[in-house]
Amino acid sequence: FCPADDIPEDPVTGSANACIAAQLAEAGRLPAARFVSSQGREMGRDGRVEIEVDDDGEVWIGGAVQAVVRGTLEWA
Repeated sequence: FCPADDIPEDPVTGSANACIAAQLAEAGRLPAARFVSSQGREMGRDGRVEIEVDDDGEVWIGGAVQAVVRGTLEWA
């Protein structure tokens, strides 16, 4: 997400995929306990998100990333 460089949104979002997986699981319409979602292709920034819903119904998100910023954060 970098509007100043003409990238108006994050092409691949784990949070959106987690919400979708949770709703599919609740509705009993999950394609499998583990699956891969493809997102961002239409923006020319194709990405893949690995999704797993465990036996307790918790959603786990993973996959490869491309780091563009590094730093540390200290809580006061």
